[in-house]
Amino acid sequence: NETVPCLPQCVGPRLAQALLEAPRQNDCPAPMSRVLSRGLAFLVRGVGEPLWASGSWDLLYADWRDGRAFGQLLRGVLNYRGLALLIIRALTSQEVFGALADCWEEGNGVFGGSSDCLLLSVWPTFQVYRSTGRSKNHVYLNSRNKKVPRGLGFGGQLGNFRLWVSSDMEDCTASPADTV
Repeated sequence: NETVPCLPQCVGPRLAQALLEAPRQNDCPAPMSRVLSRGLAFLVRGVGEPLWASGSWDLLYADWRDGRAFGQLLRGVLNYRGLALLIIRALTSQEVFGALADCWEEGNGVFGGSSDCLLLSVWPTFQVYRSTGRSKNHVYLNSRNKKVPRGLGFGGQLGNFRLWVSSDMEDCTASPADTV
């Protein structure tokens, strides 16, 4: 399955545990999240080997803990080395979506990241949107340059991101077009 390629190797040991009373697998620790349940985290981990093998996830930012401010988000993620997962729950619809990115550096209006970045629709429908290779516009992080949009964006192009969180954290949009 292209959406969750690690799922088959994850499910086998759990079936053995359930059916044959094999030892319990402890390879999917519960996330410290108010958005992702253990089951949704299990699905998200299955999107790729790096997430599945990553062990416990460190919570870099949480609005309930750090406050809903772009500066606080930056303090948690800026210059983070490695893959990090951004998960967002819409206030009105309760939809859950997010992005997996390998670039958390101030770009001052320039895109970064690699084709390892991807977008996720987590709930109510689980879907993974991997890079098509048509563009190198993976991750956009700008908090300083006032001549271009300030915020955090994924995919698309300036002013038309696939997923966008503005620097005031009031304007968050997700586009249905797959241009990553």
